[in-house]
Amino acid sequence: MGYTGSVGLAFGIPGILMGLATIAFWMGRKVFVHVPANPGGKLGMLDFLAGTTLFMVVGWPIFFSGYLPWWGSLIVSGGCLVGFFALFALRQRMQQDDGFMAIVFYTVLGKGEPEKLAPPAEAGDEVADPGGLTHHPFWGRAVARFGIEATEGPVAVLKIISVFAFVSVFWALFDQHSSTWIEQAKAMDRVVDLSLVTWISLGLGFGAIVGGAFYLVFRHRGSLGITLLGICTAVGGVTGWILAGMQPEAGFGLLPSQIPSTNPIMVMILIPYTTFGLYPLMGRMGLNPHPLRRMTMGMFMAALAYVAVALIQHALDGVAGTGEKVHIVWQLVPYFIITLSEVMVSVTGLEFAYSQAPKRMKSVIMGFWLLNVTVGSLLVVLLAGFEGLSPANFFWVFAGMMAVAAAGFGYRAANYRYRDYTQ
Repeated sequence: MGYTGSVGLAFGIPGILMGLATIAFWMGRKVFVHVPANPGGKLGMLDFLAGTTLFMVVGWPIFFSGYLPWWGSLIVSGGCLVGFFALFALRQRMQQDDGFMAIVFYTVLGKGEPEKLAPPAEAGDEVADPGGLTHHPFWGRAVARFGIEATEGPVAVLKIISVFAFVSVFWALFDQHSSTWIEQAKAMDRVVDLSLVTWISLGLGFGAIVGGAFYLVFRHRGSLGITLLGICTAVGGVTGWILAGMQPEAGFGLLPSQIPSTNPIMVMILIPYTTFGLYPLMGRMGLNPHPLRRMTMGMFMAALAYVAVALIQHALDGVAGTGEKVHIVWQLVPYFIITLSEVMVSVTGLEFAYSQAPKRMKSVIMGFWLLNVTVGSLLVVLLAGFEGLSPANFFWVFAGMMAVAAAGFGYRAANYRYRDYTQ
């Protein structure tokens, strides 16, 4: 099939699948749980406008700074900040809410009458207030004004933010598998030319790995796990035999942009291996695989992935100008490490945030999580602006940054007290 046909398939198949998904979505329209906006009307509109202006304080310099000189962007951001405070104050005068910003501002500004503070602790208070917020010197006023349940929300959010602050460096590293790693792949030997035996062996091995993931998931369902393992192994061997027959005389030539596709494939395979294999094994060894420990391991592994990429770059620099090339198969090593790191950090991070954030704060936490992703991207842009930084040194810098961030994350994780808000 020609290049044009391949592009047609690349766009056509997702389009068909999206159409089928839309039909399924429409068919379920009568069973959706429709939650009305709360609050609606003028209060809801003020909440929307205040949130939008607050976002534009940082959103304008990030996304629209090219439209104005730096001082113009500074003025726009300052104006958005003033607009937010004006809208927020107007909304609170109309009807004070008990959301994140309202409680934090109320506490920071020190408003509240001393006589409204909660009475001294009594027996059984620790059950209703396990965090001790009722008599906390900083949050006590907020508890007296908004109640313990509402005040727990901002406290939990700030604690989670103190953990997530270190994750931005991870996202700075991870997103480069579709940028700087592709640039590295352009200088590598990307021709795959294998014998029939090698193709079949690789197919059997890959099929067994996929089947092993199914086995871990379904091993408690009698013989189903073993059956799926055998089927996947057989399908892998047949696929290898088919690919050997399809292989052109000069071998398959891979595009640099095709290499990152190994990441989603590895994600789907590694999730069962970690969830049903690695984490239970850690538990049996006496290493409690709680979310922050998993994330700490993942962040150190991200640093290790960049050590591998840096070593590959040194190998490329060593053969530059000699006509020799380093084969693309070596990039599978850092791809495997960074994907395992992604499973431990990204998937676990969302699980951690969901379980540690009260119900009303879950959307706030998701916003801060995405903000960390944005900060990571900005960090890449900042370092990319340093002229004279060679690709190898670029990778070493990120490896060092990730190691430092992982150490800081691990220290913060060791001092974090868990609370379970899972619904």
